[in-house]
Amino acid sequence: MTERILVALYLIVGLFVVFLCVGPEPGVYSGEYNAEFHIHGDRFSSSLRVHAKTKPQWYWARPQKHQYSDADLETWGDSDQQATLNLSAGTLELHSVRSPLDVDRLARFVAPHVKTKGRDELRAQVNAVLPFLYGLRDGTAPRPRHHMYCVDSPVRATILHSTAGENYGVFAAFAWISIWPLLLLAMKSKAFFGLRGARMAYLATLASITMIDAALICVGMMFSPGPVSELVEVFLALANLPAWTMFGERLVLSWLGLAFGALCWAGLVSMTVLMKNWSVTNGCNRAAVASSGVDCQPVAAD
Repeated sequence: MTERILVALYLIVGLFVVFLCVGPEPGVYSGEYNAEFHIHGDRFSSSLRVHAKTKPQWYWARPQKHQYSDADLETWGDSDQQATLNLSAGTLELHSVRSPLDVDRLARFVAPHVKTKGRDELRAQVNAVLPFLYGLRDGTAPRPRHHMYCVDSPVRATILHSTAGENYGVFAAFAWISIWPLLLLAMKSKAFFGLRGARMAYLATLASITMIDAALICVGMMFSPGPVSELVEVFLALANLPAWTMFGERLVLSWLGLAFGALCWAGLVSMTVLMKNWSVTNGCNRAAVASSGVDCQPVAAD
């Protein structure tokens, strides 16, 4: 009975690990923001590029927003200049001169040659950029995602906001599934046939998935690039479905994902075999006790 309790506790821990991987995804993350604002008029044509990045730090859940303290600005077109924006202080540093960030100073940075004609149009477009810059400071920028944002109004822009980092739930899942073969070796049950069957099922499944992965990788390398190699990637993801389910496309085709998929299939099959054999053994013991006319009591598995 002790071994069954140990397996039950192992499965409960596994449910928690799965929750960490597909749910909050705790880990060390950083945010990166890249945007290009197209500022065009009858008397000016310039593009303003904005780049900002946060320092990596620990999060208990994958962040859905980032707050930036500074950003790098670059213009090209009518004006080729670089400046540093201190978002916390609200200042713009250009040529070692620091001044408060406002519409007029940002307009001179973007198109310094515009003096009178076209200035109102320039100020209007630059004024539309300011909320995007303040959004970096306040954490109200478009939420991070893999795809680019395309904005047409109030100013035309393309924005790529992403989150980079490591989901530590992945390493917890890998450590968890790696413990199962050690647990199989450590267990010494009286139901030896059930334990031996589980061990054989683990090794056979692990070998089978490893050979399938190796064959698919070889085929993919032979026909890469092309539609065949793309189809092979789909088959690899299906062959390692547990990794695809838990980690998504980011890791399923990596060596870590392939190893996790093989270990996970081997663990699932051997768990099923072990529990089935335990159930059959326990049923046989109950039947034997019942036929002898003695009250049926659970038989310890250890």
